[in-house]
Amino acid sequence: ISRSFAYLTVRDRLPTILTKVIDTLHRNKDNFFKEYGESNPRVHNLTC
Repeated sequence: ISRSFAYLTVRDRLPTILTKVIDTLHRNKDNFFKEYGESNPRVHNLTC
């Protein structure tokens, strides 16, 4: 199982994918706050 294509793909690509997601969220956080406001419950859950 540790040599399957799926395992190897996730093992190799997941760190890069997660890094890009986190970077994109960080870069666009100001736009998110402008659109949804800081008092929005969704924003509160993200910032706690």
